[in-house]
Amino acid sequence: MNRRKAAYSVFIDGQDLSAGFVAILTSITVIDGAGENADSATIDLDDAGGQISLPRVGAKIMIGLGWQTTGPVVVFEGTVDDIRSNGSRGGGRMLSISAKSADTRSKLKEDSEKHKDKAKLSEVASEWGKDAGLSEVKVHGDIAGIERDYWSMDRESFLSWAARTAREVGATFKVMGDKAVFTPRSSGQSASGKPLPTIRAAWGDNLISWNMSPVLSRDDFKKFEARWYDQKEAKWKTKTFEAKEVGEGIEATKMNRFAASDEDRADREAKSQGGESDREKGGGSVEIDGEPAATAEATCTVAGTRPGIDGTYRIEKVTHRYTRSSGYTTTLDLKQPKGDAGKDTRKSEKAGSATGSAKTITSPNNSAINRTGGAPSESELA
Repeated sequence: MNRRKAAYSVFIDGQDLSAGFVAILTSITVIDGAGENADSATIDLDDAGGQISLPRVGAKIMIGLGWQTTGPVVVFEGTVDDIRSNGSRGGGRMLSISAKSADTRSKLKEDSEKHKDKAKLSEVASEWGKDAGLSEVKVHGDIAGIERDYWSMDRESFLSWAARTAREVGATFKVMGDKAVFTPRSSGQSASGKPLPTIRAAWGDNLISWNMSPVLSRDDFKKFEARWYDQKEAKWKTKTFEAKEVGEGIEATKMNRFAASDEDRADREAKSQGGESDREKGGGSVEIDGEPAATAEATCTVAGTRPGIDGTYRIEKVTHRYTRSSGYTTTLDLKQPKGDAGKDTRKSEKAGSATGSAKTITSPNNSAINRTGGAPSESELA
């Protein structure tokens, strides 16, 4: 059992409210995802008597979580976007403060129509991001140098354009406060472009529970195709990307529903589809003692559960949760198993194969039963 005492910090519009929340804070939940949705946070407060002053919508908020031995670490920065009061005659009153990493009142969601000729992704993202009110947009890795003859924003918001472009080039796009970042999918890079930490979930140490399925075949394909129209040769052509790791018996090919505008885009879209399929091959979730260093896209090493489950996974989503009654825990949604995950290499006679080898079980009356499978009969259990 974890006997460390949790620590938290809450700043709203630069004011430290941590000490004032000691008697009234019931829970903090922070969700950090790898997808297009903004990160979110919720603070639940005991509002008996309605004594809490309401923060303003749009207020800057910063939340830290951790342990008293090391102090809280910032796990969320964003703006307040909703304040909700609830209660009943017999159940008291509660106040919930919700926040998002992207300011939902800003020009980020304003539709626009513009284009840029012969430019790199890093240039376009930076220019259009600043037009939408962001102070900085960074593009990391080789995707920064992707150059197109024509970039367009077709009556869509910067958020929609960035999400669409990220899917096309195989990137993850995230907004954090007044900054945004594009990083290559599954690159293990942080928003600053530095390597992300590896989080360990080990039975007998920090692992509380797990629910894992390391092999899912419904998103598994052998090949990925995207087509484009070659105007010079006046005919349709196809780019094919073949998966490096394919499940047993997988023969299906996945074709992009929409045609690409040129050969380069078709090539990137086929590779992007292949990358997404690899990310979805399996996973599950683990709950561990609170870990503020855990972040989406980082690697998690699972150990001590069982052969075939232990291995390395990519973190798809992180949910930090602090409650007054249970302390601080972190739940990791995991995908993209690697290493030994999904592979039970033990010999069947040692592993107790479910498909065949004879084994001896003992009935309640202690008589030995030699069986190759199936449930014991009533007479055997008598």
